[in-house]
Amino acid sequence: MPRYLDMEPPKSVAAQTWHTLFKKAILKRYRPEELAKAFRELQMRYRTRPGDIATTLLGFRAANGSPDDVLVFKYAEFLLKNDYFTASDLLSALLKSSNYVRSKTSPNTRFSMPTCEERVFMIVTQFHITSDLPSSAVALQDLVFVIYRWLKVVGEDVVGKQLSGLQTMDAQLNGIYEALAQLTLATLGNKGMRKVTQYRWWKERRATVVNEMQNYDVNVLQWMNSQLAGRLRALLNVPPYLEMDADGKYKFSDEQILAQVEELPVVRSRAGIFVWLNAALAARPLTDDMTILTYIQGRSSDNPQSIVVDLLVAAFDVLTNFMLTKEPRQNAKVVRSFICNKLPVLIAILANNMQPAISADACIQMALMPGGMISMDPLPPISAGATDVRDSLKTTRLEFLQACVLHGLVNEQTVALILQESVALPRVIKLNKDNLVAQCANNVSKLAEHIEELAGMQGNVGAIAGCVVETVNNMCMSKDTMSLKSVCDKLIRRIPYMDFVMQYTQPGMLLLPLCNLLNDWTHDQDQSEFTPAYEEFASILLFTLAVIYRYDLSFADIGILGDSFVAKLLEDMTVSKPPGELQPEQASQLTQWIEGLFAVDEHGDTSGIGDDVMRQCSPQSFYTLVPTLFEQSILACRSQVLSMNTFKSGLELLLEPFLLPSLVMGLGWLAKHSWEDHNDADVLIQVLEKLLKPSSNAPETQAMHRAVLAVVATPLYCSLEEYCRKQPNKKANELLELLKPHLNQQRSLHSRQSELDQWQQEGKGLQGRVQQAIRDLITWSSTSTSPPNPPPHYTHRTFAIACQLLDSQTLLDAIIAEVNKTEYNNVPIALDVCTSLICAPAPVPMGAQQATHWTSPTGQLRSRVRIASADAQAILDLAKSYAETLVRLGRRVQAQMSFAAQMPAIAMPMPMQDQSTDQMMQDLGLALDNNTNASNVDATMATNASAMASNAELSGMDQPIDLTNLNNASADELAKLTVDGDAMNLDQNNQFLADFGMGVGDAQNNAQNNAMTNQDDDIFAGLNMDMGELDDFTFD
Repeated sequence: MPRYLDMEPPKSVAAQTWHTLFKKAILKRYRPEELAKAFRELQMRYRTRPGDIATTLLGFRAANGSPDDVLVFKYAEFLLKNDYFTASDLLSALLKSSNYVRSKTSPNTRFSMPTCEERVFMIVTQFHITSDLPSSAVALQDLVFVIYRWLKVVGEDVVGKQLSGLQTMDAQLNGIYEALAQLTLATLGNKGMRKVTQYRWWKERRATVVNEMQNYDVNVLQWMNSQLAGRLRALLNVPPYLEMDADGKYKFSDEQILAQVEELPVVRSRAGIFVWLNAALAARPLTDDMTILTYIQGRSSDNPQSIVVDLLVAAFDVLTNFMLTKEPRQNAKVVRSFICNKLPVLIAILANNMQPAISADACIQMALMPGGMISMDPLPPISAGATDVRDSLKTTRLEFLQACVLHGLVNEQTVALILQESVALPRVIKLNKDNLVAQCANNVSKLAEHIEELAGMQGNVGAIAGCVVETVNNMCMSKDTMSLKSVCDKLIRRIPYMDFVMQYTQPGMLLLPLCNLLNDWTHDQDQSEFTPAYEEFASILLFTLAVIYRYDLSFADIGILGDSFVAKLLEDMTVSKPPGELQPEQASQLTQWIEGLFAVDEHGDTSGIGDDVMRQCSPQSFYTLVPTLFEQSILACRSQVLSMNTFKSGLELLLEPFLLPSLVMGLGWLAKHSWEDHNDADVLIQVLEKLLKPSSNAPETQAMHRAVLAVVATPLYCSLEEYCRKQPNKKANELLELLKPHLNQQRSLHSRQSELDQWQQEGKGLQGRVQQAIRDLITWSSTSTSPPNPPPHYTHRTFAIACQLLDSQTLLDAIIAEVNKTEYNNVPIALDVCTSLICAPAPVPMGAQQATHWTSPTGQLRSRVRIASADAQAILDLAKSYAETLVRLGRRVQAQMSFAAQMPAIAMPMPMQDQSTDQMMQDLGLALDNNTNASNVDATMATNASAMASNAELSGMDQPIDLTNLNNASADELAKLTVDGDAMNLDQNNQFLADFGMGVGDAQNNAQNNAMTNQDDDIFAGLNMDMGELDDFTFD
């Protein structure tokens, strides 16, 4: 039986009259429009309270879960629209008649139809979407209170059943939950809610309402996996639900502030990867497989074809740039070797992870076909140097294609198609690292032949480099110092070739075993002859020092401990000690060396270094005494205690191979010696004449002497030049000319004084040059021509030097200023370029992470970007354009560096013919444990031995790398996650931005279009969430 047929009529006469009207109208099935006159006359006659009308009407809802009569809801909608009662009256009446209050339980849902609660909620929701909230404070308070009550009773019912285990998924109940959430959003999210901040009752009750909204979102909507989950909490991030301070201003959280900066599209520009690869090849090569694959995978994870093409195009862009900027020949040769030897290996790895429809052959054709993305004629035909540049690029292209044929990436038909002519390719055998190591183990002289092949461009350098590193490591482990000496002698002659080896390994993988060997060198005083041991030590030490100097390494870069022999030598290499500070043993050894070098017979000739001198002094002790030996000898000569002829004769002994590395310490001391203060310039010049012009023509001696000069020439030249500027000297000028061919042999990112002077004379300074470089890169990347324009004259050293010499905040200001000057359409390109600059790879100590190491040239700038972009409260005080660019730049830097942080944890087997086992151990995080106490010598040695002993296990792992597990998200996706992680997810987000005074033009509209859901399916599509003007949240 319908409930309204047997229900008890209301007590008041007015309510009884309404009850009678509703009952007869329902029985006779009158539509609400037909009852309009009756409703009006009845209200005029009785002046019934709105609450009573609503209560009387909802008294006709069905009992015991039976289906409700649809006319009840039609009458409710009509009466609500015509102001017979308010939304709060209707919701209050619904609450009184609901099982949530009557029986303290949820409604009966036996019938698969919407419940009375759901239908009424939807009526009120639609009403508030199309109309304003009540204007009076009392009416608004009633509405907020009744919605709060509904949230509370429904939320408590759900939580109670969850705790008792009785709550199950029910479609009808879920409809109630979602309808209530929609009602709350439509009502409490209406722009009319802004005015509640002026009412005292809101200030007292705000926290209670906010708490109930949050509880309902978490306990109900999230539990049922509703599409509306999170929206109520997002609504709490905007006024009037935010907490206010004592001054009446809203307190915004950091997440709320940062979320207001809309993200721009993430662009993978040509200049971005060019800048990154330029930095990787600018000084010590930072091109091990893990670094490059992680970077490009994060940059273009969704498109393997794009990865190959972008990498290949960027490599030729860097080579073109090096030639156009007239970089030293060796620098260009390093890039050529990267293209011809490294790229084919990387492409082969990537090809194993491509879809069958995509091939490496197609990618290479796409990049290299005439008229494509790489131009072989970057300069106009009649310009100076155009022919040389073109010939060099074409030669490199041919060598690269030959290497691709060697690695099975293309065939000869593809080569002919790209070159547009038939070419007879040389037959080259593909080398295997393990086979080479085995050959060299049986015949060390074989390694000398392979060392000469390190400069080759045939695609085999990776295997040879791995062989060199592993052979040296094996000799160190077995302490085969005689064979190791011969290898080091060969490498000393070809120190520049280490640039090619470093493309496949880290310095520590090569130098750590050598340093440990030198540190643990056994000096047996009982042996009969000491010269051979000194010779072996000298060759190993000189090679180690030459590599350390070339790449400007510290003992931390190598991975050795601070109290080891090489670490101490690097620290005190040019420091002499007063005799009083020497230990008794050191004083005795120094005396013996002075006597051995300068003692003369009856004919005035030096007798040479005897075994007695070397027996009492280990090689390590000798080299630490060299600066003091030089100082004391020069003092003796200046005081005429020691004649110049005798002094020169003694110095002749230091030019012997077994002592020749001592010139690194001796000449280094001379370079730092103050010539004017000691009045010994004449003595010093004669010493330099003797030491810089060896009399021996032996190839081994000449090679070692050149290696010494490469280390000491630059500081010595600067010292001599300064002296000549104050005291012109003909002999000194001759020595300067002698040193010039050996200058600037380092591959580092340090500046030269001549460069700084030139930049200051130009007027721009470092800051201006950085801004100009950014401007040129943006223009180049945003301009599309056929054939493509050559890259601008950009050198990464300039930016790295700027990072070292300029305050990080000053440099960041300059970068942001340049981005803000960029045309709006090119801002995404500008952000990509600047991100690549800030995240450029830089040398880091052994075992450190690129992402967190802040002492690298760009590390401090990265730290400044991270700190400044995360300080949301300080961002409020910045200009709007500056703040937006800072936040966007910070997001991109964070996203890109997150991939660098992942590198040590990614375990991916490398083809061992292309990379040394030690490198693999480092990449796999096994060579050095970051958690190992640096003071534990035994642990470090054990770690190194473990890495060396694993060669046998890793040597057979010639397997393709599965890049699908390398990173599951691209840098683009990470950037979006960074933006959206805690961002407000409301359709009306852009209106909030306008309220905050932070509209971002087209980018804002794009973001809004992307974020909007289908309006046909979204009840909030027409909801106006405008919060008005918020002057309390502004960047300006």
